[in-house]
Amino acid sequence: MEDIQALHETCNVLPMFNHIYTLVSQKIDEIITLTALTREALISLLLAQHNASYLWVIGQFRASFQGRTDFDFTETFGHRTTSRDPGVGDINTGGGLATLVDTLQIALNFVKDKSAFNLNASNPTDIAAIHYTDQLVKEANLLFGFKSTYEAVIWNGGYVRKRGENDFLATFPDRAKLILEEIGRFRLQMDSLAMNVKLQQILAKQGETNLGFDPAVRKHVCIKSIQLTEGAVTYELQDGVDAKELDDTFSFFAALETFYPYLNNVSLPTFAPLKMSDIILMFQLTTSLFSKVADNTDYAEKVTDLKTMFSHPYKIAKDVLGRYLLERSTYNQATIDTFLTMITKLQEEYYNFWNKPLAELGEDLLVSLLPITAANHFHFLDRWLEQGGFNLEKRGRMLESHVKSTLRELLTTKNFEHHIPETQRFRIAGEKEEIDLIINLKSVIIIAEVKCIKYPMEIRDYYNNYERLKRGAAQVARKADFFSRNSDGFKSITGPVGGKKLIRLVVTNYPIFAGCLIDDIPVIDFHWLEGYCKHNYQIEYSASGLKGQLTSQIEQAKILYGSEDEFNANFETQMRSPIIIEQLKSSVSIKETRMTFSDFPIRLYYENASFD
Repeated sequence: MEDIQALHETCNVLPMFNHIYTLVSQKIDEIITLTALTREALISLLLAQHNASYLWVIGQFRASFQGRTDFDFTETFGHRTTSRDPGVGDINTGGGLATLVDTLQIALNFVKDKSAFNLNASNPTDIAAIHYTDQLVKEANLLFGFKSTYEAVIWNGGYVRKRGENDFLATFPDRAKLILEEIGRFRLQMDSLAMNVKLQQILAKQGETNLGFDPAVRKHVCIKSIQLTEGAVTYELQDGVDAKELDDTFSFFAALETFYPYLNNVSLPTFAPLKMSDIILMFQLTTSLFSKVADNTDYAEKVTDLKTMFSHPYKIAKDVLGRYLLERSTYNQATIDTFLTMITKLQEEYYNFWNKPLAELGEDLLVSLLPITAANHFHFLDRWLEQGGFNLEKRGRMLESHVKSTLRELLTTKNFEHHIPETQRFRIAGEKEEIDLIINLKSVIIIAEVKCIKYPMEIRDYYNNYERLKRGAAQVARKADFFSRNSDGFKSITGPVGGKKLIRLVVTNYPIFAGCLIDDIPVIDFHWLEGYCKHNYQIEYSASGLKGQLTSQIEQAKILYGSEDEFNANFETQMRSPIIIEQLKSSVSIKETRMTFSDFPIRLYYENASFD
């Protein structure tokens, strides 16, 4: 009954969202005219202003950790920044930075779509241009707040409750799922960081890694200095190696090695003979240039003139960036052009800096600093693999093969009893079925569906991924029933099965939904499954900052099993309630984030899970 009431209330409220969206869209169109700037000038001003805001937030973030030599990694993940609007209060720093980009994209796409610019006869005053651009961003932020809340309610099964006069809360009944998703996002970063440390140790010990890239493609030169001229970036090189740059490169490779190790040395069909390692190396060289820009540019407060605003970095000439990549690598011009096409928005395309962090404007490339200097490695990996010819289905088949070969190797090394059939197609007693993964252990049998998902950048991505996993759970249930009905027929394929407990699983690549139960079938990421089979303990890490570099140290290890019998006995528990997730649950809580500014007549709040 309560759900029906909440649904009824939501249906009454959502038309208000549409009305506000229409009014704000009209206001944005009016503000664009009031700036009295050309389309190109307004686009440039929006980028310069956006990057200035980014530099301000990053400055706050760094200042909060200044002088500290060690900290828990959850502190960086859950870090909060004071909003410039007192009515909004503290906001998650990472989420706030992402909102800066989302808001910018909305504003830019409105400017792109405006049919005509009615410029004033006289030049606009600097104060007026900056003021109206501020207002444009503010309205775009408001639009983003209502748009993202609406999408979350629709795609995540939420409700909008009215709590008082003009006071609304978007709430989600399945709070446990929100918490698991936040823990999953955190584990993505931690798993990748752990792999980064491992790769660094291998490199220090052996002088090379097995990542499949040729270090010689990076020339023995690094950035000596950067210059800014009216927001345009240029550079000067010198002989030598930049240690931080190498560390950042390893960070990207660590993400690939953690979640797509079977694709780190494979040519991309669409861009053959280019491999993912080539794309990553060129991207990291580009990242290094703009990171130097961000690290060496001061944020100017209370800017009232366009000259100062345009002194913030926001563009680079196409030929300058192309020459930079030629001078820093052994790649030829055609290869570099292919790479730049992958990360550059053409003028006729809509702005999406998460997909393409550079945007073409005449002979220049506009840049949003955040998506390129603090790149979401997982999203870029999925996007480039898709562009390169490895769609989700193809990646899924490769993941299945990787899971089988890896588990066979690990269980053989431990000398644990096991049988993992190579085949996936079975015909027994006139019935046929395809089962992704069967693991016959000493006292349990695992029937699993292997599902590859992509990193969820948009709210709808979470829905699509979860629906994919739900289909996997339904398939596992059906296939487990098939196995049970025909267990005698499987003896010749898997070995003895009588009396063994049947465990059903959905195995996926990313840990975003790990710990979820779908129709009582656990979802687990392969990284945890692999770790359980490889080690009999769970390591707890702490993170520390040393000379600007983030590293991790082992704090303690908790034993998961001491024998093969305990490995079998504890298997289901560690798949249904992994200790790594249980340890983190107490650090995450549901918070309310205000989605409207304090001077807006409607107060809209949004429930989300965040580290404390």
